[in-house]
Amino acid sequence: MEINRLARDDAVDLYGAARCLGSKRSGTEIPGWILPAPSAIIAAARDWAPDLLYNSYVTLRETVLGFLLAFALSLPLAVIIAFTVTLRRLIYPILLGLQSVPKVALAPLVILWLGIGSWPKIVIVVLVCFFPILVMSWPDSRPYLRPCWT
Repeated sequence: MEINRLARDDAVDLYGAARCLGSKRSGTEIPGWILPAPSAIIAAARDWAPDLLYNSYVTLRETVLGFLLAFALSLPLAVIIAFTVTLRRLIYPILLGLQSVPKVALAPLVILWLGIGSWPKIVIVVLVCFFPILVMSWPDSRPYLRPCWT
């Protein structure tokens, strides 16, 4: 049943692509703002190259800074959780609760709290990266990575 649905979806996609290509022949033009020509995309990328490079640099800087900050926060916390039972029982449920909140729901709040700039983006990167780094650096949470002879 699932294979039939997938085949039907693929057939619909192929039909839509053929219809778009056929619309050029039939005289009905697809507007450039919906489906620009590849030459128009390349020309726009060439015109916007300095801005694209600068914005790529800013995005890379914010991402790396957020990842390093998440690493710097989660690694000591993982050590504390691993070696202190009381703090593990106190902190870990709070961390699980924070992890269950969708980051998309937190993004507008972070922007309201920190304003518009680089810091809200860095905080979102920290929120996304913090929990996976914490869980993978805490030895008790990954027994499947231990060798079989220990």
